[in-house]
Amino acid sequence: MMHAPLFFVVTLVVTWLAPPFESKVTVHSAAQLIKLFSSTCQEDIDLGNDLIFSPDTPQHSFCLKHDGTCTPFSGIFNGNGYSLKGAIMKETGGLFCGLKDASFQNFTFDSSCVFQGEIAGALAPYVSGSLTVRNVVSHAVVKGGQYAG
Repeated sequence: MMHAPLFFVVTLVVTWLAPPFESKVTVHSAAQLIKLFSSTCQEDIDLGNDLIFSPDTPQHSFCLKHDGTCTPFSGIFNGNGYSLKGAIMKETGGLFCGLKDASFQNFTFDSSCVFQGEIAGALAPYVSGSLTVRNVVSHAVVKGGQYAG
């Protein structure tokens, strides 16, 4: 008894998933950075030049809300070799109020930067989740009443 050849048709379905939307902002001034962090704390940041904070600019840690609550910065901050100058946070303890799963690279805190508070750190007074820091130099003054780092 002869058998008829058996044929299979295979349909291959390939689904292409677009990569997640990446939001990256190039910042050219301290005022632009302040405005950006008043609305979101999850942008990826590239510095386009040195950021100079003026003495008359109201300064408090980024991502700190008016009611005192903190939304930690969660993103990539790439300084591209530039410096932050004149940042003075006298009561809130750091450039950001907190960090969560954040990455910082390639920038310098100039010696004109001052961060102080009960708990203080140049980047932030606390970190949750992961933190990656590469090629970041701090000449800033950091003063903590209880803890400093």
